Amino acid sequence: MSEYGEEMLVVPPNRGALKAIWIVPIVGVGLGAFGLVRLVRRWRRDDVSTPAAAAAVRSKADAPAKERDAYDARLDDELKDDDG
Repeated sequence: MSEYGEEMLVVPPNRGALKAIWIVPIVGVGLGAFGLVRLVRRWRRDDVSTPAAAAAVRSKADAPAKERDAYDARLDDELKDDDG
């Protein structure tokens, strides 16, 4: 260590079992990217894969709007009373 200083500890040797220090992170990033792509594709496919699913999504989207309209009307009526 006195000959090369601390620089010799910065880069691990690329031989024997120490090659795993280089290979494992690269393989891990590759597998993570592959899994992320598959997950996004599955989400996109499951969103509206059939007409029935698309209709269900539309009906779920419409239901809160109807509830909100009834709530808004009631709230408006109560606020009109407070304006006096």
